[in-house]
Amino acid sequence: MTAGKILQRADIFSGASYGSWSDQRVYFGLGNATRIDKIEIHWPSGVKQDISVGDVDRIYTVVKGKGVVASSGISSPAMCGSRSIDRTIPSESQG
Repeated sequence: MTAGKILQRADIFSGASYGSWSDQRVYFGLGNATRIDKIEIHWPSGVKQDISVGDVDRIYTVVKGKGVVASSGISSPAMCGSRSIDRTIPSESQG
């Protein structure tokens, strides 16, 4: 994810222990940025997907090969009022 001159990376690990799973949401703190310049997703299969989003302080659901399929507002920006974006990425087997 790139916003202004800030480049951030986040990895999702879907494995956990028996009877549990890991949260697949990724949060990016944007500081004073009011928009996202670029989001690039590298899927485990090797497929690279670039997506565009509109507003910050929203939750975006991304499906492999389809891009953003849903978005919703969040009740409060993440961590100390910083601007944020959250990519919720279903497992590759779902899309």
